[in-house]
Amino acid sequence: MLSKEMDSALAQWKEKEIQHQTRNGQQVSDWCERKAVELQRAAERNSVKGFYNLLKEVWAPKKKGHIHMKSIEGMETFSDGKIFEASWSELFQKLLSVPGDIDHDNIPLHYKDKPR
Repeated sequence: MLSKEMDSALAQWKEKEIQHQTRNGQQVSDWCERKAVELQRAAERNSVKGFYNLLKEVWAPKKKGHIHMKSIEGMETFSDGKIFEASWSELFQKLLSVPGDIDHDNIPLHYKDKPR
């Protein structure tokens, strides 16, 4: 008995979810269509500022948030800007300090005079 009730409740929930997604999808579609019309009108009026503002509205990120970044070892996650800078700096120091096998005889003469 309980299983049938749960199956029924689950089926109802799935049906409601599909209806919600369909309705939400239609709203998004309508919004996109309205913006396309507004963009076309701005283009026809040669309104560069209006066109640009509408493009920003459509394509720009909607919210500013924190970006989370993993440490170089991948063990911890952080979002503080100063730690970001330090982490990027550390990463690039590691990348740029990797010893390389450079055959200096193959470097053109006009590059050899420049400091290394």
